[in-house]
Amino acid sequence: MSGGVPQGAVGLAVIVLLYSFLCLFLGILLFYVGWRHGAKFTYVSLIAVFASIACVASIAQQIHYVVDWVKIKEVQHAAKERDLTSPILVVTGATQGADLGLFWIQFTTYNINALLVLFWSASLFQGTWKLKPLVDLQSRFTHLETIAKLFAIFFPPPLLGIAHAPSISKNAVAYLLLCNISLVVSLLIGGILLILTLYKFVTLKNKFSSIRGSSGNSRQETARLRRRDKWIIIRFSIAFSILAAFEIAIISFEVLQYNANHSATTVTPITNSDLPAILAEIAQFVPGVTPPLVAFLIWGTTETYWQEIKDLFSCYISRRRSSPSAVLPELEDREEQ
Repeated sequence: MSGGVPQGAVGLAVIVLLYSFLCLFLGILLFYVGWRHGAKFTYVSLIAVFASIACVASIAQQIHYVVDWVKIKEVQHAAKERDLTSPILVVTGATQGADLGLFWIQFTTYNINALLVLFWSASLFQGTWKLKPLVDLQSRFTHLETIAKLFAIFFPPPLLGIAHAPSISKNAVAYLLLCNISLVVSLLIGGILLILTLYKFVTLKNKFSSIRGSSGNSRQETARLRRRDKWIIIRFSIAFSILAAFEIAIISFEVLQYNANHSATTVTPITNSDLPAILAEIAQFVPGVTPPLVAFLIWGTTETYWQEIKDLFSCYISRRRSSPSAVLPELEDREEQ
């Protein structure tokens, strides 16, 4: 592997690559199980799809990094020498060529998922507060949530395209603002909406606890719905907290990169002897591929999804162990249920 990563970094590169494939598998599994369950256009399914797309792009970038490391470093070094203070290098970290396209695929999916989480938090907020103006708006526009999802999907790509207009990409403030506005807005507004949702839920829970209705069945049904809502909000809160940490890490990296680029007087290329720096670069692939794993652990382990997963794998195992004629009736019975 003369042009690949140094031998001392191969082990970590393989581990990160295998981890990435695991995350990709879990992301696809989460989407497929949701699809089987009828959740084809839900927030969970969309987040799983775009997190998996980011995983695929990252895996391709990792493979290229491992097999063509020397050339990649040469091209990156040349890009830094041309214009070290370029705002684009602050976001991309000097990524060039095909890797640059793969990077922007990943970065776009981060922005899309950030907006999806923002609109989901808005949906939970309205579900607990039930503000009358928004209720009236929802009654007039029945597909408002679908419009929000489509906006989250189709808004980031042209926005990032505008950021790369020559007149904007040369201005650090304008460029960084356009690249990160979706992340920042999702973090700030989504956080506020989540806090208000939690506050309202706790208030309603305390109010419910103080009420003693006459109907036992009614109380049991209300309690069941409250428990369901509680776990939805808890799982979403965990997901939002992890996403917020991820977004803060992205912005912090850009700030550090900006300071490093503007304070450097010379550009020093990474060589085979800089093993710690190479290992650090490989480890930086981990956060970008982790969202599918997080999404699966949070939503794929719910009772409904977990039962679907068990049914899926039990069906696959029985199909391997039995003849097709023996398995087919069982599948037909499942579909009728």
